[in-house]
Amino acid sequence: MHSDNKGQRDGFVDLKQLLASERALPPAVAADQVDGLVADILRRLRNGNPVALPGVGVLQSDRGQRITLQPLRKTSKGDR
Repeated sequence: MHSDNKGQRDGFVDLKQLLASERALPPAVAADQVDGLVADILRRLRNGNPVALPGVGVLQSDRGQRITLQPLRKTSKGDR
């Protein structure tokens, strides 16, 4: 089932399709860019390095099979 929202299918965002649409890129170019980004994230995690995802949190790996997400903490205006 396909929705009318750009880059969305079955409630999930298709990053390759969204990037192609938002940046007016050929789908193959957008796919290569997303694949490269994912490969870089996985390489960093396999090496034990955390990966910050702005607005989301930090991905961390125990250098094994387990990857965890430490979500960003919501702060109130008085927590500065």
